Amino acid sequence: PAEPLFRSSEPSKPGTLTLLAFLAWWTGDGTRANTRVKQALAISPDYPLAVTLAEAVENHLQPGWIRSRHRFSKAA
Repeated sequence: PAEPLFRSSEPSKPGTLTLLAFLAWWTGDGTRANTRVKQALAISPDYPLAVTLAEAVENHLQPGWIRSRHRFSKAA
């Protein structure tokens, strides 16, 4: 779903790349999230949200909704 935005937007903007990375991460696509956040950081190494998201991706931190679902399924 996010790819058309990427194709139609200026790909050299760290904000756009970080948003795409966040959306990929949120939907559980860590590989795509990692690719996009690295692209954002290559353009702007100090972009705050990209730095934070990169740490989450590198540490395999999953979004809360995924962690909650796994916790719930283990309890059942």
